[in-house]
Amino acid sequence: MSSRAGGLLLAWVLLAPGAATRADAPPPFGPRIDLRVAGRVVAARPADVDGDGLLDVLVFWRQGDPPESRGRVSVHRAGPGGPAATPLQVLGLPEGCAAFDVGDADGDGRADVLLLQGDGVYALPGQADGRLAEQPRALLRAPMLAAFPHPDHVPPLELLVDLGAPGKPRRALLAPGLPPGPLTLAEPGPDGAFERRELLRVPTRSNLHTAAEDAHAVREFGALVQFTLPRLRVADQDGDGRADLLFFADDALAVFRARADGGFPRDPDLWRAFGLLSPEERVSRNVFVRGDAADLDGDGRADLMFNKTRGGLASMSAETQLYRAAPDGGYPARPDVRIQSAGFGSAVRLLDVDGDGRTDLVRPHLEVGLVVMSQVLFTGRVGVDFLVHLSRRGLPGPRPDCALAGSLGIDFQSSQEMRGPYPLLGEDFTGDGRADAIVGVAGGGSGDNPDRLDLLPGLAEGCFDDDASWSLELPGTRNVGAYRVRAGGSPGLILFFSQGTTHRGDVWVFPPRP
Repeated sequence: MSSRAGGLLLAWVLLAPGAATRADAPPPFGPRIDLRVAGRVVAARPADVDGDGLLDVLVFWRQGDPPESRGRVSVHRAGPGGPAATPLQVLGLPEGCAAFDVGDADGDGRADVLLLQGDGVYALPGQADGRLAEQPRALLRAPMLAAFPHPDHVPPLELLVDLGAPGKPRRALLAPGLPPGPLTLAEPGPDGAFERRELLRVPTRSNLHTAAEDAHAVREFGALVQFTLPRLRVADQDGDGRADLLFFADDALAVFRARADGGFPRDPDLWRAFGLLSPEERVSRNVFVRGDAADLDGDGRADLMFNKTRGGLASMSAETQLYRAAPDGGYPARPDVRIQSAGFGSAVRLLDVDGDGRTDLVRPHLEVGLVVMSQVLFTGRVGVDFLVHLSRRGLPGPRPDCALAGSLGIDFQSSQEMRGPYPLLGEDFTGDGRADAIVGVAGGGSGDNPDRLDLLPGLAEGCFDDDASWSLELPGTRNVGAYRVRAGGSPGLILFFSQGTTHRGDVWVFPPRP
C-alpha cells in the first residue's frame, strides 16, 4: 500500500513557474499556456468547435458583480501545440440563460454550446471557421423549470446525452420541463429539430420553505420552492446491449429500460429504495447518500454503489454498499460488499483507476479525532487518504488495494465539504503504458506554502509510486482535468482558477509533451 506522497523533488526545469520534475524523468508536459479572462471562470471545456480534429478550449466566465454580472464564453482555437492564449471569439450569453452544456447537438462533427432557458433549449452551433454562431438556434421549444435564472449562478448542466451503443451515437436531450417533476426526453426529428418523445416520471424531490416558519427571522420572500432533480447515469442495466436511464435520489433508484424500438416507458421499470436511511435520517440535515452505477464485474450489466455519510467533524461515519446486478436485471436484498468506517468518507467515486478498462472504487477516508480537529482549526486543511479498491477479480473487495495520500481544505460552512482537487486517475501521463495519478496537496495557496499537484507514476500492479515525478505549485483550486490536443491522443492537463486578483480568472493548459 502506497504511503503519503513526497514533496518537491530533485531538479527544477523551466517548464512553468512553480513546476518541477525528477532528474531521471523527462517533463511530462509542454510549456504552460495561460488563458485569461476579465472575470470569474465558471468552467473550461475542451471541445472541437470547428471539426478539424483538434480540441479547442471553451472558457465560460462571468463579468461584473451581481446583479449586473453577465455570462461570457471565450473560444480558444487549438493548433497542433494546444489552444491559443488569445481567444478567437468572446461571446455574450443570453440574459435568460439558466445553465449550459457542450456537445454536438446537430451531429455535424462540431461542438455546440447548449443553453437552458425558460422557453426551451437553444444552441450556439460550432462553425467551420472555429467560431460559435452569434445567434442562438432553438433545439427544443417547451416551457422549462428554469424560467427565472439566478442573477449570477449559471452552472454547467448535462442536457445532451448519448443513448447509442458503442460507436453508434444517438443524441437526445433530457431537460427539466413543466409541469415540475417529469424530465422531458427529446430526440431529433426528420428536420433535425428536437421533438419531445416522452415525459419520464423520475424521482424528483420538492421542498417548500416559508418565512412564517421562523417568526424571529426576516425573510425577503413569502415562500421558497426547491426542486431536486435526481442524478443520472446512462448504462446498460439489464445486459441487453441497449443504453438505459438510471436515476438516483438519495437511497432510491429508478430505472427506465430502453425498448427494442428505441423508446422508453413513461414510468420506471424498476423502482426501489435500498433502505440506507432510517426514518429519522430522512429528515436530518447531516446525512448524505449518493448513488452511482457502473459495470464493476464485467458481466455487461450495471452494478450499484451507494455511499452514506453522517455526523459532524467529531462524530462522522461512512458506509459504502455495492450491489451486483442479477441476470434478470434486479438487485439482491442485501449488498454484496459493505464497507463501514469511522470518519470522513464522502465523495466516493466509480472510475477506472489503473487503465485496464474496468471500473474501480475510490473512497476518500479520514479518521476524525482531537488531533485532526486541532489541525483543521489551526490550518483549515487536513490530510486525506484516497483508498483504491480495484475490480480486477469481480466486484471491488472491502479491503483497499492501495492508497493515494493528499490533503484538502475544509469548508467550515459544511463539515461534509472539502476544498481541493479530486485525484485525476486513469490517464497515462508518462507514456509508459501505465495509468498515473495527479494528487493535490493543500498548502496556504501562496507565499512560502503554496498548494501543489504531484504526478505519481503508475506501477505494474495497478498502484502508484510514492515519489512524485513532476510537481506544480499553484493557487488553491479544485478544478483539474485532462486535456488532449486530439481526441484519443496523449493527455495533458487543464486547470482553472475561478478568480485571482483584480477580478481576473485564469485557465492553465499544459499540453502533452511534444
